[in-house]
Amino acid sequence: MIPFFVADRSASLAILKGIFIKYPKVKIGLMTHTFTSRNFWELFRDFPFKSPLYYYQNINNFKEEQILANSIIKIADSGIFGKQGCTVDYEELFERYNKMGVEYGVMIDVLKDSKATLKSAERAKRIFEKNRKKYRFKLIAVAQGNSLQEYLDCYGNLKKDFDYIAIGGLLKKNVNSARYVRVQDDDFLYEILIRIREIFKPRWIFALGCYHPKRHEQLEKIGVWGSDYKGWVFNYMDKAELLRTVHDRLIAFEASNGFERHVRNGATIIGALDIKIKNTESKWRAEKDDSKKRKLYSRVLLYKKQLDNEYSKIHSSREKIADKNELPYDYRRVLKLFKKYFDLDEQHLRFKQVRDYIENNVYSKLLK
Repeated sequence: MIPFFVADRSASLAILKGIFIKYPKVKIGLMTHTFTSRNFWELFRDFPFKSPLYYYQNINNFKEEQILANSIIKIADSGIFGKQGCTVDYEELFERYNKMGVEYGVMIDVLKDSKATLKSAERAKRIFEKNRKKYRFKLIAVAQGNSLQEYLDCYGNLKKDFDYIAIGGLLKKNVNSARYVRVQDDDFLYEILIRIREIFKPRWIFALGCYHPKRHEQLEKIGVWGSDYKGWVFNYMDKAELLRTVHDRLIAFEASNGFERHVRNGATIIGALDIKIKNTESKWRAEKDDSKKRKLYSRVLLYKKQLDNEYSKIHSSREKIADKNELPYDYRRVLKLFKKYFDLDEQHLRFKQVRDYIENNVYSKLLK
């Protein structure tokens, strides 16, 4: 089972390169849509070459990149379930797939509507066959439906004309979002995939938008070839959250061991600044006037600078406490962790956390 990581920004490619390059021989997938910038099309096409490699020290030449390039499978879809939907015809869509250098390109499907999807599939097949010699990708059809039987009927019709068929329509919108980001019902998902496997015995099956590490074993057991994953990029805490979390752990230890008086003043100031930052950021996001918005943002930056100064002061106090007292190893370890987070910039922290998440939750399954 191949996980496909969805990426539509250069920063996402940079994050992924840092973990992919660590395991260059592992077969992995990369997926995007065609409503990205032309510059991104080129980055995606050439990946892993030309993409920067940030915060990674163990590569000395292009050998690993060349190995990795042979391990990556690339897919693009039409972006039909994004904010704008797909606004181009099949000729233009397929030209974009060609320019992006993908191995697979997904047809334009219609959510929950098997009849409309089948009509779209007919157009896709006609255009693809007409220009087959110039297209360098494999065309993926998509089965849609509102019920198990509709999915099976749709899949059966598509199977007559297509070698590669994905299962779509299994995502739902998050509240207050235009994007489809969550699987509606795991049991329904598995039932559809199992029945399609039993009845049609396909050699290739793709579950659109359904990958998550918690589903990996079950999807693999069913015999799914691949599935894409949008949520990987959000598995991190920002620097302020990390520092606040570690700071609270230290406060709790100090309070239970009689050292809180040494840091009480600094902790009070930090707490007040935290509240000011949250309140001002809330006003900044809601403000419509550009001039007022700039002023609020400047105030946020000022408060954050003051917060950094207070964190630096309280850390010095804590180091003195640790030097003068025989404190448990855990306290010193958390103190070092705070310093590590404090010294790293925001982007470095984000890259590290997301890469650690992917390694611990996805590659741990691929390397079994």
